[in-house]
Amino acid sequence: MGKRVTVAMSGGVDSAVAALLVKRQGFEVNGITMKVWSDAERVRDGDLSADQNCIDAKAIADALDMPHHVVEYGGEFYARVVNRFLEDYVTGRTPNPCVECNKHIKFGALYRSAIALGSDALATGHYARICTDTNGNTLLKTAADKAKDQSYFLWAVNKDILKNIIFPLGDYTKPEIREIAAA
Repeated sequence: MGKRVTVAMSGGVDSAVAALLVKRQGFEVNGITMKVWSDAERVRDGDLSADQNCIDAKAIADALDMPHHVVEYGGEFYARVVNRFLEDYVTGRTPNPCVECNKHIKFGALYRSAIALGSDALATGHYARICTDTNGNTLLKTAADKAKDQSYFLWAVNKDILKNIIFPLGDYTKPEIREIAAA
């Protein structure tokens, strides 16, 4: 893996600590925040939290002395996640929008944006682990914190990119992450 890593930043504690941990590993780090709802929809619904998330992520990136980028995936999010959710629901299937979002948006569009920024890898604040078996295959594994494990939401991520994904929180428990953030 190269030396440049883009960290997906939501503005929350997990992604902030993920950025800090990746930076501590000696990587050149930049942050990226995605917006999936259009401004018009958020204003109509009175939800400006996405703007606050961007502001918070930028403040964290500034505190960690790293560049920060914002990308918009509203159209792709609707096409790949929202419409699929509605289709599944109407036809009596149990939708799982997180799996679709991880597959197509976070580890699809966002991953491609990270590579376009010149990064060698994408890191996120997911609680999961990636390891290599004795044959050199990259494997998705459960997190150390079984109560926070998110690997089951990541099963559909393209296996070819797993070698370029970092889950810095995978070996930690949530209380440990809170301690790192507080420090």
